[in-house]
Amino acid sequence: MKPRVLLVPFGDRYYPDDLQQSFIDRCSQMMEGLDLDLRVAPTVKVNADAPAAARFAEEACADLSVALIATWMEPPNLFAALDPVLHKPLLLWSLVMYPNPEDRAEMLTLGGFVAAATLRETLEEMEVRHKFIWGMPEDPHTQKAITSYARVALARRRLRETRVGLFGYASLGIYTATFDAVSLRHKIGPEIHHLDQYLLIKRMEEVPASEADAIADELNREWKLGPNVTRAELVKAGRMAAAIRGLAAENHLDAVNIKCHYELSEVYQFTACVPISILSKDIVCSCEGDMFASMSQLMLHFLTGNQTVYGDIHEVFPPDRLTFACCGFNPVGMCDPNCRMISRWASDFQGIMNSSPYQTDQRVTLARMAAKGEEYKLHLTTGRTVKTFNWHEINCPPPPATDVILDDDAVWFAQNIASNHYAMVYGDVRQEMIELCDLLGVRVVATQKC
Repeated sequence: MKPRVLLVPFGDRYYPDDLQQSFIDRCSQMMEGLDLDLRVAPTVKVNADAPAAARFAEEACADLSVALIATWMEPPNLFAALDPVLHKPLLLWSLVMYPNPEDRAEMLTLGGFVAAATLRETLEEMEVRHKFIWGMPEDPHTQKAITSYARVALARRRLRETRVGLFGYASLGIYTATFDAVSLRHKIGPEIHHLDQYLLIKRMEEVPASEADAIADELNREWKLGPNVTRAELVKAGRMAAAIRGLAAENHLDAVNIKCHYELSEVYQFTACVPISILSKDIVCSCEGDMFASMSQLMLHFLTGNQTVYGDIHEVFPPDRLTFACCGFNPVGMCDPNCRMISRWASDFQGIMNSSPYQTDQRVTLARMAAKGEEYKLHLTTGRTVKTFNWHEINCPPPPATDVILDDDAVWFAQNIASNHYAMVYGDVRQEMIELCDLLGVRVVATQKC
């Protein structure tokens, strides 16, 4: 999915038309070469040009508007042209000085930065969510800033279009996993569609044997199995995966969160660990009813396009290390491909689990959303995965785990820890997460590394 981007060029009647147009053409041609769905509005030089640009902007239905300040321009012209879309993300882009083609030792300017400086403060005072960049179109930093912010704007839109299926609700007495559905819909965007585990179990009974067997065959073929993992358990995992997939399709779900403990893990005696591990390649999956984990995963997924996971922070080791593991869930795309392992629960929990380790030497982003009423925050860090040490929880097989060498101070991380569950994705999107939170009105708890 490409971000839909609206480019609105601004100039001024006092500068040569051909010179202004040459700069605007260079900018639009550069943006056409980016991975964007680009719409270019008519240029605004005087206030009389604004209505046509405003109509174009409203009809473009863009995720992001880019106000290209090619020259000095009168600030009211921007607000007249962009008024229909100022509730959406805005990138304020100013061109800068350039060498005189007749004397390379001399620099020339059309005054774009001067106008942008006035606009940036005005946008802030009018509480318009925006980002300010400056540079020529050939500058790689300019190109990167545009593509990055376009992804952020697309992620914001996709959050508002997302439906999350919640099977069950609060698990294990985790206060920080509970949420206000109305507040979450208003502030972050996703609609939460509630279902119960009984519906999942009933649907499992209706899955054709051939469909369950096909998934079991795939697991048997592509995964290592613990010595006490049975064919019957693989088939049951196949039934549950097929049932979840069917319910997600019927209810138009982009993500699912399934409460295992204790209805599935003890009463039904079969957890969803393996089914959601394989379904994570298609939809965002998580469990234990932790909707803030799901929100954090969705943000990371929309920014990267990668599979995401949540896990417990098992311990923090100063100066810069932590141990991360989910009890039995790891998306197939995040597992070490040389060691995809299915084990059997060895505690009061029953069923099978994914005990595959994570890939090592991966840049990762870890994030956790939390809320107090309408005040939302997101704790954020980045780092690199390394092989963990020999450990496991009492009465449990080794979990899917990794250690992360943090870019931040481990004590700082622990003193700001927002819950036991953190979302993780392969890829460094620290800055994009900060910018997405700014668009959502979410306070960020992070050190500035960019």
